Amino acid sequence: MKSGIVVALSIFLGWSTAFSHGDGDGHGMGFVRVEQAWARPSPPMVKNGVVYLRLKNRSNKPDRLLGVSTPVAKRAELHEHQMKGGMAMMRPVEGIDVPPGALVSLHPGGLHIMLFDLHEPLKAGQHFPLSLELTQSGRIEAEVEVREMEAHARKPKGGHHGMH
Repeated sequence: MKSGIVVALSIFLGWSTAFSHGDGDGHGMGFVRVEQAWARPSPPMVKNGVVYLRLKNRSNKPDRLLGVSTPVAKRAELHEHQMKGGMAMMRPVEGIDVPPGALVSLHPGGLHIMLFDLHEPLKAGQHFPLSLELTQSGRIEAEVEVREMEAHARKPKGGHHGMH
């Protein structure tokens, strides 16, 4: 099991930037905006995928990402990447806080969304929907773009520790 996680991590870890996409109107529900949602293509025999994005809380109220879903996979979970004793590990998290005015980054090597049991491999150029469920903003719909790693070669601005 551990070797499978390490293989999956080696396929999906790296830095990137992508296009911006946002939802939520900033009035009442929908204070959080989804930006730069992207995923890497998945090899044909790999049944899991990963999504990265940024969450911008445009309000003065805290919010929390509780869950995600997408029609391209049987299950989607919030995860974090950790290094323990030189070993890369992923573990599920119950939620991701999005403080007032904050920009929270889900990126390679940190927080991310795992897709389990993909119905078909993710292919470069493909777009697919992703639903995010937040405590204050409710359900937010986003579009994820599948891009090759070369399109994401540099680190996101502002560091890489989950919250900017």
